[in-house]
Amino acid sequence: MSEEIKEIPEKEIDASFKMQSIRVVNTAYKSEFYKLKIRVQSKVLSQNGVEFEIEIPYDGFESNKIIRELKEMYELYTYSDNAKISEGAKEEILRLIAVLIWMLG
Repeated sequence: MSEEIKEIPEKEIDASFKMQSIRVVNTAYKSEFYKLKIRVQSKVLSQNGVEFEIEIPYDGFESNKIIRELKEMYELYTYSDNAKISEGAKEEILRLIAVLIWMLG
């Protein structure tokens, strides 16, 4: 007796991440730093896309700190009754995921 197994897709999330490391040089103060420019496009977001720019710490990002922040943002997103807070938490989650992806590269 043969059994047929069917796979039925129920949910799909389409998201694209574009990350760019930028060196910023200040000739007046003879200093430089790096920033990470992130563009996330997804239908999960209310406006279909969001951009972030964050300064890259001198010693890099700490993965444990990012994962801790991810957990906090996910809990805020899950348990919040306020739509604006949930949307902001969702954007922050995508930003943190983008930073983790950038760290892999």
